[in-house]
Formats: sequence, structure tokens, C-alpha cells
Amino acid sequence: MIIQQPNPQTQTLPKTFISTSIGTAISIPVKNINSFTASEAIQIGETGQEQSEVQMLGTAVPSGTALSLLGTTSYSHPTDTPIYPIKFNQVVFKVSTTGTAGTATAITGGTIGLQVDNPFTQYDHTSGVTTYAYKTSYYNSVGATSSDNSAWILPAGNTQYSLSKLRRRVRDKLFNSKFVEDDTLNDWINEWKDELTNTAIKVNKAYAIGTTSISFAANQQMGTITDTDYKTINRLWFSDGTASVPVGQIGLNDYHPDDIFSSNRPKFFYYGDNVIGRLPYEQATTATITYSKLNSNLSDDDDELPYPMRGYTKSFIDYCNSLSYYKDNKKTLGDKFGDKAEISRLQFEREITPRHETGPKYITSVEVLSEDDGYFYL
Repeated sequence: MIIQQPNPQTQTLPKTFISTSIGTAISIPVKNINSFTASEAIQIGETGQEQSEVQMLGTAVPSGTALSLLGTTSYSHPTDTPIYPIKFNQVVFKVSTTGTAGTATAITGGTIGLQVDNPFTQYDHTSGVTTYAYKTSYYNSVGATSSDNSAWILPAGNTQYSLSKLRRRVRDKLFNSKFVEDDTLNDWINEWKDELTNTAIKVNKAYAIGTTSISFAANQQMGTITDTDYKTINRLWFSDGTASVPVGQIGLNDYHPDDIFSSNRPKFFYYGDNVIGRLPYEQATTATITYSKLNSNLSDDDDELPYPMRGYTKSFIDYCNSLSYYKDNKKTLGDKFGDKAEISRLQFEREITPRHETGPKYITSVEVLSEDDGYFYL
């Protein structure tokens, strides 16, 4: 079973450059000594380039105009070769023999040096089978420090709805697959996920629902919704422990301070992004809130799109391709793929609209006419 771990992303790391070309050496002259730490790993050269390598810095605090190494470089390197502080120099491959339900433990002989002359560091688990699941972590062999574990790596690979497969499909359609970094593609994919989430919420109030509550003390008018995925309130009830009362909405400027409100027909109003007020507010109560929520970002390679978006993966590919071409100053191609993404978004909007809203439309009366809200045909 061949397992691959992507090598550390360097595009967001600080870097310096070799100031004078070197042969195989134990000290590297650099243009800037800052951002480097004793006993940590450095990457010499760009990821995926021939003769890029990883070396460990010595135990002395870096100073002056050169980086001292614990060993000797494997290759010669020219002036202006980039050097990155990547901290770790090895990958630990771990296996769970009971799949993702088990615990991943380090494989004997499965700790190997980073192969930064390739996009991935690769390990062949000769006794692996298709029912196993794997994780990896980065490791500093000098300081004996580790990173967190990766997401699960499955022998069958991740699904077409996963973050890693979406990135790969974007790259497959680009002339130069290395033109954009993984982190950039992750950001773009999550941007489009947010766009489709907002589209769904706009036309389908039953989509992406979260619940929360706020406890109000007597004479406390304002309360704060603290849930980080909160977007907007769909439904609100007040309860005093014995009975629950539905709460209607009123605009912040639609009432006078001298107006009288009944606890049998309470109101709430928005006061800022996630703060609500209540009328009346003399009694203690608990607000039970149903709200439209934002979908979580995809961050790990095996994270998958929300279910309703899985039939629209091509829109994610088109959106990312559009931004890639814009980034390359190819506006015509950017517009072309952007239009394709927008057509898919409009199709998603039509298809996620509840079926009962495709016929006669209804409006909710502002005031309650009876025990239930009234509805009228348009």
C-alpha cells in the first residue's frame, strides 16, 4: 500500500536566499538570518524541484550571515536559491488495522525523511490491505517534536466531494497545475461553498438549520447569540418553564418607548449583528432560537461538501478555474468559466427552492389574527 503525504506548504512561510553559490557544505551564506531557529529543519529549494533538500540547523542560535548545519548538504546550490524554515524534517506514517474506527499508531520503519524534490513524501507499507486506514504527522528528529496528525488517508482515496479531489480536478484543467497553491484553492473552494450556502438560505428557510438559546433575567432586554455559525433567525420562542410563546419580529425603529407590549404577544428586534432585544422584558425567560447557519469550511483533505451541494461539484471547478485564469491575466477565459459557475449556481437555486413554493405564493400577516399566523393567496 503506497501512502503519500503532501510536503509542507512553503508559500506562506518567511524565506531567505543563498547569497553566494555553494558546493556540498556545512554552512550556507544567506541574505537574511531572521526567522530561523536552532535545531529546526530548513528546506533548500522549491518543493518539487530537482535537488531540493531538507537539512537540520545546528544547536547554536543562528546569527551573522550564515546558517550552520548539523550535517552536509547533499547537493550544490546556486546563488538566490530560496531557503525556508519548515521546522520538521521527517514524516511519521501511522496505520489503523481496523479502519477509521481504530487508532492510528506509528508503523515500524515508517518514519522517513521529507522528499521535498517531489510534491509528496511517499512510503510503501508492504503489509497494508484495503481495509486499513492511515494518518501521518511531521516530526523533528533533533527536538523530538511532532505536528498534529493528518486526516485519515484511505486506500481507496477520498471521494469526489472531498477537498483533495476538488483541488485535483481544478489542477487537471489548468495548463500549469502548479500555478496556484493548495491553500489558495482551499480558500476559493470555501468561497464558493459560502456562495451556495447563501443562495440556499435565500430561497429555502429549511436549509442549514441550527438551534440555540438565550437566558434572559428579569429586566434584561438584550441578549447575544454566541454560536459562530449563526447567520439569521428563522424562528423564536419564549418560555418561562411552563409555557412557550411564539415571538414576532419588530423593527428597531417601529416602536415608541412608551408603547405597551404583552407577554402573550412578545416581540424581538435585531440590535446589531448577533444581538437581539425583547419587548416586554420585565420577566425572566428563555429564548429558543432556530437560525440559518453557515456551513463549516473544508480544511482537511477528506472534508466533504454539504449534501445538497454534491451534485454541483463542477460549479466549484469552474469557479476556481475562473479565478486561476484571472490571476494569470487571461480575462476571456476567466469570464468563460465564471459564467459557467454562475449558470450552475442559478440551477442550484432553482432546484433547492422548496417544491411548495413553486405554485401560489403566500404572505404572512404582520399581526396575529388568531392563535396561528394568517396566510393569504396573492
